[in-house]
Amino acid sequence: MPLMTGSRRLAWFLVLALSACAGLPAPETVTTEYVCANGAGFRLETAGDVTAIEISGMRFRLREQPGIGGETDYVCDMLTLTRNRDAVRVEMDGRPYLDQCRSTR
Repeated sequence: MPLMTGSRRLAWFLVLALSACAGLPAPETVTTEYVCANGAGFRLETAGDVTAIEISGMRFRLREQPGIGGETDYVCDMLTLTRNRDAVRVEMDGRPYLDQCRSTR
């Protein structure tokens, strides 16, 4: 049996690597619409471990971090979204922005 040359070995490796990656499904995007006490709303999108918010014509990618007392916080440099079991609130630049937000679905 002839030995594989370096270029054939590389080609075979690439075929195997690509076929292994092809079986990985993309994470499903879950979109949730929220409406708040003042009538304003926003959209929260989650795909795998990536969470993004669309609010007031802007889009922010958020990082999840543990909150206090069972709350979950999603943060970026200028926005904090806090979710507890009943409602969501949003702060921008450390000040309240939207409060008593509830999912519309």
